Amino acid sequence: MLTLKERRPEAAILLITHNMAVVAETCDRVAVMYGGKIQEVAPVERLFANPLHPYTQGLLESIPRVDGERPKRLKVVPGTVPSILDMPKGCKFVTRCPKRFEPCAEHEPPLLEVEPDHFVRCHLFGR
Repeated sequence: MLTLKERRPEAAILLITHNMAVVAETCDRVAVMYGGKIQEVAPVERLFANPLHPYTQGLLESIPRVDGERPKRLKVVPGTVPSILDMPKGCKFVTRCPKRFEPCAEHEPPLLEVEPDHFVRCHLFGR
């Protein structure tokens, strides 16, 4: 049986999961969503090596580690997820983001290519 990474390049499979270990093992590209919007898109290796969006960073920091010293408690993304019926006006992650600043609450950032084939929706990169 072929793994997803060994399939022909003209074939595509959409995998929707919260399990980042499954993403790392089976996918070539990943799109991280929050609040119904894509926040970051990149090849899997690049995203895991250099996550740019604060939500992606929080997700990756919350993965249990089996290598090295294990923390006493897993890190969590602070705050609570807003209702999809009452999302913030600006960035969808603004109420939980540790790096938020004024533009974040005012308007939603565009999805920008900040490195070749690495896109992020964050005001930190639109300056």
